[in-house]
Amino acid sequence: MQSLLCFFAMAAVTVILTDRVIGAKGEAGEEVVTQAAVDEAGWVISEAQNAGPLAEAIASPPPALLNRQPSPAEPLESFEDLTGWRIKHPAGVEVRFYRSGWRAITGEHAACLWMPSGAEGASIWLLPPQPLPLHDRADAAETWVFRQQEPPHLLDAGQFETHKTQLTLHIRDERGLHRVQLSPVHWAFWSIAHHAFEEPIGPTATLEAIEVRPSQHDRVLYLDALTFYTHSREPVPASIPDMPFPTTPDTILPQANAPTAYSVRQEGEAFVLESRGRQILRYTYIPRIGTLGDLVVHVDGDGPYQPLASGGVAGLSDYRLLTVGTDDGAVRAKWQAQSGGRVVNIDYTFRVKGKSLIVDVACSVPAAPSFEMGAVAQASSVEPIDVPYLTYMDAWNSQDAYTVFLLDRKLFISRFFDWYQTGATRLSSTRSHYDTATDGRRKPVVERVFAPHCPIRSMRCCPTSPTRPRPTPRRFPNTSI
Repeated sequence: MQSLLCFFAMAAVTVILTDRVIGAKGEAGEEVVTQAAVDEAGWVISEAQNAGPLAEAIASPPPALLNRQPSPAEPLESFEDLTGWRIKHPAGVEVRFYRSGWRAITGEHAACLWMPSGAEGASIWLLPPQPLPLHDRADAAETWVFRQQEPPHLLDAGQFETHKTQLTLHIRDERGLHRVQLSPVHWAFWSIAHHAFEEPIGPTATLEAIEVRPSQHDRVLYLDALTFYTHSREPVPASIPDMPFPTTPDTILPQANAPTAYSVRQEGEAFVLESRGRQILRYTYIPRIGTLGDLVVHVDGDGPYQPLASGGVAGLSDYRLLTVGTDDGAVRAKWQAQSGGRVVNIDYTFRVKGKSLIVDVACSVPAAPSFEMGAVAQASSVEPIDVPYLTYMDAWNSQDAYTVFLLDRKLFISRFFDWYQTGATRLSSTRSHYDTATDGRRKPVVERVFAPHCPIRSMRCCPTSPTRPRPTPRRFPNTSI
């Protein structure tokens, strides 16, 4: 009897786990049955499945655009067949490892690590059927990664270290076992986790395992195209002399697509800037309070709208108008204000070009912590429009993340800083920051703001790219920049 008890104590105990959570049918409709074993150390080891528990519960087309991107080498593992793969994880953590047809970068499938209840801090091991021999002399590794979080979680600037997913490759060669950490995963979209080795691996190197440490909100992690290759170490030039930029003095100003006539005039105490083309934009500046709230716009007779209500240099008060007038097709106003007991001068210059208002601002004293665009006001409805490439990272989860707005369901307006002209230390979509230097001083505020307007039938209110196509991707293939 004692021998029999010792046998059971030393042997792994095999159990049958039947997945009965939501979406318990596999991708072919069959019930997912997983063979699992608990080893003597308390780790659960189970087989990977070629049919997964999620099925197609979350509808999404495959990323065809990414599927056409060149690869630096033939992938070591594309996860097209997970037969023989195993997953090892601590007891008490609910996790599945299966092949998925929902998302794939190469071929028709990707590997999916499914954690319906979360697995923060757990060490999850993905084990191939046998160690995979690596490309001799390879000195870099990468894999495509997509993570899905619940709830969808956008990170503030200070959360990147605590909300990262870490992938570690366990590689063995003639010198022993090496733990290679890929770049941390902070994103919730397809991108590449990469690592360049200090020296090439030897001819006997093999991959023994992929270790995953999920973050707090991780629920699904997709992997595809695990690749080892020889990394190009040709230096990338700091500048490319035949690529001057910006290519236009208007930098990122949206271009007009029709002939337009401009006029500037004074009507009593008001100054009017007008743009006449397919649309008539009439900007009226009445210098009363000293902020950019003094400016309104009418578009084809609709309005007035305030594109920059309460906008201006932060921390100023007691404005006093010094001069205002027209000059060289622009309206120029000089104000004086108080900033912490100091007298400062603020210069505004207003111009129109195409369908855009151009506002130049300069402050004489380096005392302001920021410049604010203010709000879009005086419309019956103001709806923020999400433009992904114009989302500023430090403004996630707030209204400050938006640069484009829909007014009264018929007019688009956008507001953005000219990042070629700014004197700020950093930018968000509605605020330019003037942080103190190590000596405690700030730079004076110097800003140019573009505020394009366009009808709902024409989404021509986003920045243009004032550069020519760059040859860097063609000159330096297989190089991480």
